[in-house]
Order: sequence, then structure tokens, then C-alpha cells
Amino acid sequence: MTTSTDGNILFWDFKKQVEPLRPFDECVLTEPAYVSEDKGNVAETICGGTNIAFDINAGPTKFLVGTELGSICTVNARPKKPVEIMSRFGLDGGRHLGPVYSCQRNPDSSMFHYFLTVGDWTAQIWHDELKTPIMRTKFHSSYLSDGCWSPSR
Repeated sequence: MTTSTDGNILFWDFKKQVEPLRPFDECVLTEPAYVSEDKGNVAETICGGTNIAFDINAGPTKFLVGTELGSICTVNARPKKPVEIMSRFGLDGGRHLGPVYSCQRNPDSSMFHYFLTVGDWTAQIWHDELKTPIMRTKFHSSYLSDGCWSPSR
């Protein structure tokens, strides 16, 4: 699976040695954008993907994708079914103020529902069932670009 800032998520199978190599499935990364508040119309806007996180404990077909707009999406890529964006984190509040540069699930198999994101001047911890972060660091004086879970604590 790959993503890029053009909004495309592509799925590849390197077992099929066909030239030229082409993705076997694709999905466009979108977010809702409110067109008019008085009528409540909602349109989709394409947003670029900045990183991907995968952990087998969360499921063999579930991926987390960080976006340029500071939100995180859960993408489900099941075999023989269309790829779908299952949930979006940060739309109701708590999104990063810039692109998400790092996204990683907790490596402890009993805590895989928690994931860490880093972007703008903060790091945030999220839970799969909540759409806003459960913890956020203070704004640092330097721009943060990466982060990971401690293997010992």
C-alpha cells in the first residue's frame, strides 16, 4: 500500500510480475467539507496522504493513514471488496494544525487500540473508539516531525 499528497492510496501485488507494474486496487483519500452552513450541504474534498501505519494486531486489512490536513483515517482493504475509509479521526476536534508526519500503533499487543500521531508542534495519543485525542503534549518551541512508542514503558 502506498499513499501520496495527490490523495491516491494504491494497493500493489509484487507477486504478479507483469510489466509495467500496476496497482490492483486504489482509493481516493477524502474528507467532508461543508459547502453551506444554512442548508447543511456536505461535499467531499481530496486530501493528501503523508504516512501509513500498519499493525497485524489491529487486523490484517486495517491501515491508519495520516493526512496533510492533520486528520487520520482508518482504511480497510479487504480482499475482493472495494477499499473503504472506515473512520476519520480529528474532524470533530483535535486534528493537528499541519500534516501528520508520524503515525504508529502501540506495539503492546494488548494495547493495539491506542495509536500515536506527531505533527505540527505536538504529539497526540488516540483510541480507536474515540474521534478526538485522549492526550496531547504541550506545544513545543520546535516543529515535531517524528515519534515512536517506548519499548520499555
